[in-house]
Amino acid sequence: MNKFMQGMGMKDSYVYTDVFGMDEELLAFVPKPVIAVLLLFPVSKGYSDHREAEEAELEKAGGQVVSENVFYMKQTIGNACGTIGLLHSIGNNLDKVELGTSGGGFGADRSGGGK
Repeated sequence: MNKFMQGMGMKDSYVYTDVFGMDEELLAFVPKPVIAVLLLFPVSKGYSDHREAEEAELEKAGGQVVSENVFYMKQTIGNACGTIGLLHSIGNNLDKVELGTSGGGFGADRSGGGK
C-alpha cells in the first residue's frame, strides 16, 4: 500500500501498517498518530444479502446523504475495495497528508528525464 500510494504522489510522512489485533498491547505497536483505519474483509453471501436489503431500505427512505465534509466515492467495479479504501483515507485527510508530484502519479514522466 505504501509503495502504491507513494507512486500516486503521497509523501512518506504517513505510512500504512498492519494492525495485528485490537488488544492494548498489540495496538501499542501501531505508529501514532493514526488518521485512518482500513478494514478489508472477505465478502460472503450473507453479507451481500444484508447489503442489498440495506440499500433497498435506504432507497425507499429517499437515499443516503453524505456530508459535504466527507470525501466519498462509490465503488462501481469489483475487486477494488482496497484501492477505494486507500483513496478515502487520503481524501478525508488532505489537511494532514502531504501530496506532491515527485512520487510519480498518473501521467508523470517515468523515463528519468525531463519533458
